[in-house]
Amino acid sequence: TIGTHVSTGNGVQDLGDNDIIFKGDLQKWKKLANALKLRLALRAYGAPGAGWAAGVITKTFNGPFPADENDNALIPKDNTITQWASASYGDIWYNFGKGSDWTVGKAVIDFLRNNNDPRLPLYAKPAPGGTVTLYRPDQANNPEGYDNFPARIKYLVDTVLEPATSGDMTFTNRSDSVKISIPVNKYYIGQPSRFNAQIQQFVVFNFFSTPAEVIIQKKNEGKKIFPEMVLTTGESYFLRAEAVVRGLASGDAQSFFQNGIRYSMKLWGVGDGDISAYLATAPAQLTGSAAQQLRKIALQRWIASYTDGF
Repeated sequence: TIGTHVSTGNGVQDLGDNDIIFKGDLQKWKKLANALKLRLALRAYGAPGAGWAAGVITKTFNGPFPADENDNALIPKDNTITQWASASYGDIWYNFGKGSDWTVGKAVIDFLRNNNDPRLPLYAKPAPGGTVTLYRPDQANNPEGYDNFPARIKYLVDTVLEPATSGDMTFTNRSDSVKISIPVNKYYIGQPSRFNAQIQQFVVFNFFSTPAEVIIQKKNEGKKIFPEMVLTTGESYFLRAEAVVRGLASGDAQSFFQNGIRYSMKLWGVGDGDISAYLATAPAQLTGSAAQQLRKIALQRWIASYTDGF
């Protein structure tokens, strides 16, 4: 067992820099193992045949957990070798052609923007914007598209573009087309998911935010690439908050919840002042029924897992 050992040994027995996550620090691995155990048990809790989960959850609270930004389990992205040896998001973005230059979803952009979350400019870039004319399909060749053109444009404008820009846009409606203008590089606009093929032709790439450069950074330029997350300190706090709210462990769920937000923000380089300001707002308060509290925890945990798409 690891016990109180801090390394795997001396000299050649010491993993050291060969351990790309914790540089051979066994106490950090011990914290990670305990947090992973809690994650697995919470995921299994309530499922058929998972009667063991509640006991495991309670037991994990006797062990150490990741405590601060030094305990994040992260795998650094190699920013020099080719995509074929170590792929990252930038490899896809810059090298896979059309379809690889994705936008950021409406759900995450709306939540960050509407709650003044300081991670927004760290997660995404403002939409490029500009002016686009969209033409109504020909009635004879595409009667369905012709009939539904007004409704589809209305959805894009009323539900997506106007709320995101607070109306700072122009919309000119003609009989056979519409002209839409959005200020350049000013607003964060998320793209709704699951568009069908009929509306896809009106989804203008430049009207939506794209990932921040640190996420899609090209290799061999000497610039930072956001690492791969295994399990972060922030998530470990969210897991503990969930266990307490479910009545499976004791502790201060609000404190765990806010520390989850705090260390999730620190991972992205948010300053202490901005973190404190956000923690004083409604989204950072673990209030309401148990079900409502679990939803708040799940939502913040989801926001914190940004870039971890697997």
